[in-house]
Amino acid sequence: MNNKESKILPIVCYDSPILRSMGIEAENNEETRYVIECLLKTMSSIKIAVGLAAQQINSNLNIFVMNPFHTTIPIIVVNPWIVKQRDIKTSGEGCLSLPGINEDIKRNSDIEVGFYDENFNKRRLKLKGWEAFVFLHEFDHLNGILFIDHMTKEGRESIQDKLSDLANGRFKPKFDMVLNDIPLLTTEPSPLPNMINPYLDMIKEENEKIDKMLKNISNTV
Repeated sequence: MNNKESKILPIVCYDSPILRSMGIEAENNEETRYVIECLLKTMSSIKIAVGLAAQQINSNLNIFVMNPFHTTIPIIVVNPWIVKQRDIKTSGEGCLSLPGINEDIKRNSDIEVGFYDENFNKRRLKLKGWEAFVFLHEFDHLNGILFIDHMTKEGRESIQDKLSDLANGRFKPKFDMVLNDIPLLTTEPSPLPNMINPYLDMIKEENEKIDKMLKNISNTV
């Protein structure tokens, strides 16, 4: 029995291993209900969010929630599968786990999908346009795929600096995030740069000693 209380959770940042992991089948139990409730609370706490996958809150269950048009009733998707997809079109995409990166991506804009809802009732939907793009974006998360993986080689090269900044915590998040279990909070500067190399302060101190020694030597010559 899972007695954990659902809550708003930090978004997992790019380069965290969980974002590249394959999801596992969710079962009809308390853990699944807990993840669903956390997803709903977390997504609703971020104004720009139109979808959120379990991997983005550090769970490997095959679950995501989506609310493409910010309506009052989000769609809860458990253990989804693609029935049909066609009509490739281009749409601008971003991702909560890759803040500050927005690129044009080609996806199927006319899809038919199957999944289970929060009560494990089987559902089937036909989605077009923006709803299809959001579904496929979140579906990718369950398979360890990020939207940047759909970019061309040249496109990926153009965002390498941004990806490096994200992977090293060199940015100011607009909502609470976590990178490899290190919190990146909106309320205080990111601790990550100093934690990546614990010897930075030591090296700085040694360099200051060397500079002082060289200065003394030059004064005696």
